[in-house]
Amino acid sequence: MNARAPLPIAGLFLLLAGAAAAQSRATFLHTPAASARAGQAIRVEGSLLGGSRVERVRVKYRGQGTDWKEAPLELQYGDLYRGFIPAEEVSAPWVDYYVEGVRLDRSVVTLFTTDAQPVRLAVTGEVRRESAAAEPPRPRARPRAEPAADAPPSPRNPGKRPPPEDADPVLANDEPEPGATPRRPPAGEPAQAPARRGGPSRGRASERVAQVRSELEEELLLYGAEDTVALATRHEESVTRVPAVASSWTRGQIQALGARNVFEFLDFLPGFSVSRDVQGFYRLGVRGLRSDPEVLFLLDGHPMNNVFDGRALAALPVENIERVEVIRGPGSAIFGAGAFLGVVNIITDTTEGLRATFAGGAYDTLDGHVQGSARVGGWKISVDAEGWNQAGYKKPISTDNLFRTSVVQGLVKPEGPAGTTNDRRLLVNAGVSATAGEMDVGRVGVALRYLREDRAALVGLFDVVGPDSRLTWDVLLGDVTFDRELGAGATLRLHAWADQQVANRLFQLTPRNFQTTNGGPTSESGLLEQTVFTTRTLGLEGRVELGLGDQNRLSAGASVQHQSLPGYEYVTNYLRTSEPVPEFRKPEGVVYPQEQAGGVATGRLSFALHAQDQWTPWERLSLTLGLRLDAVQLPTTTGEGADTAITGLTLVPSFNPRAGVVFSATNQLVLKLLYGRAFRAPTLQELTESIPETSLNQGRFIGNPRLRPPTVDAFEFALDHL
Repeated sequence: MNARAPLPIAGLFLLLAGAAAAQSRATFLHTPAASARAGQAIRVEGSLLGGSRVERVRVKYRGQGTDWKEAPLELQYGDLYRGFIPAEEVSAPWVDYYVEGVRLDRSVVTLFTTDAQPVRLAVTGEVRRESAAAEPPRPRARPRAEPAADAPPSPRNPGKRPPPEDADPVLANDEPEPGATPRRPPAGEPAQAPARRGGPSRGRASERVAQVRSELEEELLLYGAEDTVALATRHEESVTRVPAVASSWTRGQIQALGARNVFEFLDFLPGFSVSRDVQGFYRLGVRGLRSDPEVLFLLDGHPMNNVFDGRALAALPVENIERVEVIRGPGSAIFGAGAFLGVVNIITDTTEGLRATFAGGAYDTLDGHVQGSARVGGWKISVDAEGWNQAGYKKPISTDNLFRTSVVQGLVKPEGPAGTTNDRRLLVNAGVSATAGEMDVGRVGVALRYLREDRAALVGLFDVVGPDSRLTWDVLLGDVTFDRELGAGATLRLHAWADQQVANRLFQLTPRNFQTTNGGPTSESGLLEQTVFTTRTLGLEGRVELGLGDQNRLSAGASVQHQSLPGYEYVTNYLRTSEPVPEFRKPEGVVYPQEQAGGVATGRLSFALHAQDQWTPWERLSLTLGLRLDAVQLPTTTGEGADTAITGLTLVPSFNPRAGVVFSATNQLVLKLLYGRAFRAPTLQELTESIPETSLNQGRFIGNPRLRPPTVDAFEFALDHL
């Protein structure tokens, strides 16, 4: 016995050592592209986990018949690394690559695949190459200072030393323009297209230079896409300049976090918190405050919050999303009512080509996603569709507020549980868009999208287990956009949108075969309540953007929107005494919104005038001033308390200024001083819904037509480290 005692101890030490080694093993989280095109750079990015001892990360690549070459992956922020396989190295039929790291002791560690089993990307298309005889001789470059001997290889020319800091990244071997000082863009800012060089002596070489410049510009725009945001100023701009606490995240970054839908991703962001209520609705809190009508959700710029209860069907899978942009804080000065606590803009993917993913897994989950985009004549057509079906996690619930009664009636066992959660969910999301960018009249875009959610209540209404609850939600969105250059730096932008949302919420309040009173009638299906409503929205916005010099941008416009509640119904299969009835009926004492004063309060018209000026007097300093005047139609009333009655509608004005100072101390450190006023109009539910409280629907509120828009004045100081 004594001789064998050390064996378990030695095994334990070996186990702990193995666990420590596994914990410290460096891993590169990366999703390879489906394919590549000849002559276009391949972006390689991912997150490095467990890489505390890794000093440098690089990608090794080769084409058919070539040796392995390498390019560095640069640290962007956090643990995200990004680099490129140069465009000149990408040619048919394929490119192999893998990722490795260099430790502090100069040893090499494999991070993603190996040279024996690399990633192989199929390369399509051909690269146009001018013959050497047709190309005129290139002018001889002026002598340049040599970099240090230990300088790292250039990302665009692996194995070669990089040009000096003031060199043109494209024409590093060309004669520079006399007196020209190329500008390197700040981190996160898209590079501007370099000026073309003319001259009859250039010939085809000039065309090649222009082509390479165009490719580099496209590549750099893609490189900086994760650091740009269009939400804060209504035009795409670097996050180091926008006058808001704004963030922009790509699909790859979101997936690297392990998030499957938009709400799971938002829960990772500072200042945001996501929870789910007992009915299964996702609830987004911003800086400790949680209210559905006070966070504006946009899908490709289309407002998604419905006018009845302010909720938005935004729990979309991330596979067909290009990026998600967020503003923490008031956004009403730009977007109007509803942008009270924050704004979330979901941008769908319209990348050219075809991409499809299918998966299945735990909780009987099946999902599929297809996205494709192509150019047909002068139009760019994009189509995407996805379906997501899951049974959901089933967690036992020990007791609920009907547990004792259910035990007495023999519906559940005394030792429990009372039931399990029911997170069944089916989601369908399909959209099509078409954009014409070469029309004489301007740029025209049309888009149509359909969303449907069919799910169960997570736990049941008011924490009562109801496995037969069913909540459906159908959303149809339509948009038409028009952009036209007016000359002299002016652009006209028009956006018309329309949507219809139909919600059908059936809640099971008691288990099946439940007796509401001892010896009383039994409800075979359980006691149920159902709310069905339809909302519609029509909106039109026009604005003009003026370039007042190179560093000043003025935007001014107007908008009008009409929202309505054309249908509303609340029915139950029980009376106010909790006695079951064979058919659904309108409960006694319930007054529908359309029955109050002839339904005048079921429609809402709103107008807005807005202007915003953004001035950059210095490269690192940006000043913003915005003004917005809104007028929202709300009920007029007579009487007090329970005797309050709606008599008509009136326009309620709201003035919402906005100011911001942004100072980029460095390319990574940004200081922001912000002020904004926000307002939000009460929902139609808060104004008009009137359901008397019973023992089964405890927690209901009575609508108050006297409500007026609340406002908030926010002063913020932000320090962003990018």
